[in-house]
Formats: sequence, structure tokens, C-alpha cells
Amino acid sequence: NLIENPIDKITHINILQNRASAHLEAIVHNFVQESSIKNNKDLWENKIIYLVREVVSAVDPNVREGDSMDIRNYVKLKIIPGGSMDENVFIDGVVFRKNVSHKKMMQERTKTDPRVLLLSGGIDFQRMDTKLSSMDTLIEQEDKYMEILVDKIMSLKPDIVLVGKSVARRAQELFCKYNVIVMQNMKQDLLDRISRMTGAKIISSTDHMFQQFGQECLGTCGDFTLRIIQDDPEKMDQQKTQRILKTRIARGSTYAYIQGCP
Repeated sequence: NLIENPIDKITHINILQNRASAHLEAIVHNFVQESSIKNNKDLWENKIIYLVREVVSAVDPNVREGDSMDIRNYVKLKIIPGGSMDENVFIDGVVFRKNVSHKKMMQERTKTDPRVLLLSGGIDFQRMDTKLSSMDTLIEQEDKYMEILVDKIMSLKPDIVLVGKSVARRAQELFCKYNVIVMQNMKQDLLDRISRMTGAKIISSTDHMFQQFGQECLGTCGDFTLRIIQDDPEKMDQQKTQRILKTRIARGSTYAYIQGCP
């Protein structure tokens, strides 16, 4: 049997790491030189190299569980207009643009160690078209159904509920009373990414939620944060900018940050 000297092994690893770093620096240098960047090219090179090293240090595919060795399948570039070079960061988690379903849910923009529930379907009332009913009766039935459904969901005590389809207005109001953040019309690929990061199971229907999973369907993360990022003034025409300044209202988009995942 060949017994490898530990010192030689460390030396070989260092040689490979140095060659990999030199290869990375050469790729980034060529990329920046051929780009439309005009100023501070050296600073941009250093920033990109720093972010790449953070990514490869944090992303660790589990090949035994079927993950791909290509980490590009698990990394997403999010481009937000405006900002400075220093604001380019690596987020070890998930970032996506989505408004909360009810404006009152923006009152608490950060939740620590939240319990996350993922639903691929909707939270709404299915009316029967075959029967004639008065409007008051339908409203009463919908209110009662929503109360039962939301109480059923809240028995799991989630802090965040992300839904693939629509959420009825009455259900949104009830979730506000429980101080729960709800987002609706989430894309399936986004739900899949959040499920992977938080460990939450994607539930197709609340009807079988308890029988199949119970509390085990919930996931968690270290922090769930909502941030409003203002539109880049340089991208807006002068007329819109003047109107915003007069009304003291700044337009922006809501981004959700899911970080500190297990």
C-alpha cells in the first residue's frame, strides 16, 4: 500500500488552490477588460473575485442525495437597478422580489427564526355554480369557510406563509390579526428553492396537511427580512422624478431575504 506523507498532501492541495486562484483571476480580468466598465476596473476585479470565493466556499452540493456537481444550478444572480459597487453582496439564502398580500403585513419587516409554510395551491373559497344563492349567503359562507381554513393553518403556528396561487381577501385580513406575513402567486421554481433552503415541504392542499405531515411540513431560517429598495432615479424620466419629489413618495420594490438557513 502507498502511504502518502501528510505534508506532501498539504503541499499538493496548496499547489492546486494557487493554480485555481490564478485561473480565476485571469478569467475575471479578461471579463472586466472586455466589459463596458470604464472606471475602477481593478476594484471591480477584486470585488468579483471576492464574491466568487464566497460563493464556492458556501455552496456545497450533496452529490449522494442527487445534487449536481455544477454549483451554477444552485446560484442565482439578482440584478437590482442603482446602487454602488460596495452594495454587491453574496447572500447565503434566497432573495426574491414580491409584495406582501396585505399592506399591514409590512409593519413587521423582520422575523427571527420564523416558521415557514409553503403551499402550492391557493387559499380561497370555491363557489358552487350549480346552486342559486343570495349574495349575503355567499359572503357568509365564504367568511365562515375562511375562518375555519385559517384556524386550521394557524394551528401549525407559522410565521411566514408562501402560496403558489391566490389568497382570498378575507383570509389575508385574518392572517394580519395573527401577525403572519403572506405572499401569494409564488412561482413553483421559487417555492422549490425556498423548500431546499428552509427544509419546508411544499403542500399541495391544506386538506391533507395534518394527516400526511403535521408540524413536519414547516421549515425555518435564521432571518426573514422585507426590504423596500427605491427605484434608481437615473432610470426615471424627469417628469416622474419631479412628481415623486413633490409628493414625497418614493417608488420602489419589495425584496424578501431568507438567510441563515439550516
